[in-house]
Amino acid sequence: MAAQFEAGDMVKLAAPEKFRNSLIFKENVFKIVAMYDEGIKLSFSDQIVTAADILPVKIDGAEDRSIYYDPIIAASIVLPGQPIPVHHRDYTYYFDAFAKMKIEKSDKTLQDLVREQNFEYVHEIQHFLRQRYQNDELEINYTL
Repeated sequence: MAAQFEAGDMVKLAAPEKFRNSLIFKENVFKIVAMYDEGIKLSFSDQIVTAADILPVKIDGAEDRSIYYDPIIAASIVLPGQPIPVHHRDYTYYFDAFAKMKIEKSDKTLQDLVREQNFEYVHEIQHFLRQRYQNDELEINYTL
């Protein structure tokens, strides 16, 4: 597999059992924190892995079920004496959350736009979103 990964991409370990001191929850999904000449640093791992140790995460509702969409919320204006609004994180599966996001000046949703691209892996969606919106806003829910 010749996947072109970059920092911020979501990946999985090809053989998670071979890595000690990695915080693997129920899901085998990590974000690439940094890429070095000597290897790749993943979120919640103290070990450096190689490109051969990681694989892309499939868009199938199973491998990627712990991923959610966390768009930036515009700050509210709070006048003196008013309560500060509370933001509750929405851990809805990212592809379902895309269905609620309308594309500006269009009847399409973000889900429609992503489907049209025929992506197979999550990192492809991330690259598309970063190129189009300068941020992918995808996160991993480690509390599943």
